[in-house]
Amino acid sequence: MTAEYDSFAWLYDIEYRNIVEDIPFYVESFKDISSPILELGCGTGRLLFPLASNGHSVVGLDISSEMLKIARRKLRKDFPDLKGMVKLVKGDMRDFSLKMSFGGVLIAFNTFMHLISIKEQDNCLSCIYKHLEPNGRLIVSVTNITPELIFSRDFYHHNALFSIDEIGGYLQKYETRLFDTVHQLIKLNIFYDIVDNKGTVTRYVREMLLRYFHRYEMERLFLSYNFKVSALYGDYDFSSFKEDSPYMIWLLEKR
Repeated sequence: MTAEYDSFAWLYDIEYRNIVEDIPFYVESFKDISSPILELGCGTGRLLFPLASNGHSVVGLDISSEMLKIARRKLRKDFPDLKGMVKLVKGDMRDFSLKMSFGGVLIAFNTFMHLISIKEQDNCLSCIYKHLEPNGRLIVSVTNITPELIFSRDFYHHNALFSIDEIGGYLQKYETRLFDTVHQLIKLNIFYDIVDNKGTVTRYVREMLLRYFHRYEMERLFLSYNFKVSALYGDYDFSSFKEDSPYMIWLLEKR
């Protein structure tokens, strides 16, 4: 895993900055945590700032310098009152040492799926366990890849539209997904078309590889690192996990 987001950090921020449906879930899930909270793969701060606004001291770690640059700009311009509550750190979620402990750790929005190999997953969980306080909470959210999605839609096309106020134009996104069921990989090709207010189109192309997981594969992985499974939800409304749930949202406790 490299800092693959560096070239696309500004596009990522346009695409995801208005996604808010998961924020109340995380605020509620961490409301009783008084110690600092660590978010791995914090990106441009979409979740950090709401958590800090609810009284939490937060640390955001990301491997992408460009993502963190955008997050720092937001902190300076949009959330100056949170300056003392938010710390941003460049680092690798597979190998980090922050010399402090946390009451909660968050890996949101499929970030765990960037850990392709078993070794990478092990290294990440080992680092988390070392940084969590006793009985500390870990939340991991990944997309639930259903059998129907894999076997009936091996090749998937997606179309989305986002407005860009800064240029008076919009972003058109196309995405193809190829499922490698032998290695549990999703191969993505993402096409971003920026259309400005004059109608000029500029295209950016991005390739990405993700590892998808099955329920008991993940449970066994967490148990092997001595995490207790407190809950498994299927969506951000705290509904129970089912076969057709859109997500697997794990609430874990350090034993």
